[in-house]
Amino acid sequence: MSGRSSRIKGSTGEREFFKLSNAAVRDVPWPYRHRDGDVFKRHPAPRHGKGQPDNTDPHGCLPVTIEVKRVERPQFKRWIDKLQEQSRPTQTPVLAWRKNNAAWTVMPLMDESEWALYLRWKLETTNDATD
Repeated sequence: MSGRSSRIKGSTGEREFFKLSNAAVRDVPWPYRHRDGDVFKRHPAPRHGKGQPDNTDPHGCLPVTIEVKRVERPQFKRWIDKLQEQSRPTQTPVLAWRKNNAAWTVMPLMDESEWALYLRWKLETTNDATD
């Protein structure tokens, strides 16, 4: 795939993933929304600089930084390194990836304390559903 085609595919993937993410949080109260009500937006620069996430965070308060990849051959180590480099200490890095005609795979990168919180939340909500 040529450079231009690859960039178009990447930007299409970013728009697609952010649309899916915004639909999931439409009813969540979040004070720092964009004018159109979205929480997640593509970075405004078409070729944003090294070390910048795919999502824009003009207020510097999003709890996540997102790297979106739409490729056939994953390069997880490279992507994870990039995510860890660009996220702030208060953010959970999130990798969203999919192949053509496949569902999204979303991977939050968590440290041990975040993993413990997630496990507790997941077990508690699963237990609530079975009661």
